[in-house]
Amino acid sequence: VMMIECAENDPPYFEEDPVRALFKIVTSGLPPLKQPGRWSQEFKDFHKQITIVEPEQRPTAEELLRHPFIGKAASPQALVKIAMKA
Repeated sequence: VMMIECAENDPPYFEEDPVRALFKIVTSGLPPLKQPGRWSQEFKDFHKQITIVEPEQRPTAEELLRHPFIGKAASPQALVKIAMKA
């Protein structure tokens, strides 16, 4: 959910009442990205992997840390600089 919120500037089902939005996420799943063409294949695949509903089928945290999307992320030091400017 946070990945979608950061990417699209609004949480999923933002137009809904917060309780209704949570209900929709649980019953219907997350909505697709609004502008999928805006995002890299790595981003879209990472998003797909972390939103697999069945825990047994979802990659582990260790596996996700080796995902190409994470590999392209900025270093922790660079992220601290960005956060300090905000």
